[in-house]
Amino acid sequence: MLAQERLSYRLCYPARMEELLQDIISALRGEDSENASSARGLSPEALESIIRSHNRCIRDNAHHLSKKKVLDYYFDTRETDPRHWETWDIDPALEKRLLATLRVKPRRINVFTADGKRSLVIREELL
Repeated sequence: MLAQERLSYRLCYPARMEELLQDIISALRGEDSENASSARGLSPEALESIIRSHNRCIRDNAHHLSKKKVLDYYFDTRETDPRHWETWDIDPALEKRLLATLRVKPRRINVFTADGKRSLVIREELL
């Protein structure tokens, strides 16, 4: 993605993107201490739930927030506005879990039913 396109995410709706990212970070911090020590992030279902709650009032699909847009916003802020990035208070372990959460990628898998028909199943897995 071009730097200009990444910057447009930040300029178009920074308040919504900031709020979504803060909610994801809060959810990562709110997990119990057992899961917090692992490198895995939020489950795909938990992440989708957070994103869906932020997209609920947005009527135009073109302006919906997504994992990709949040990840671009995070990297752009870290690179271009370090002071603002520091206010998020993200340590290396939390950053690792955040990136693992946002890099979950859907995988399409062919599954054959008992009668021999093929169906497509979409599961989310880590990159």
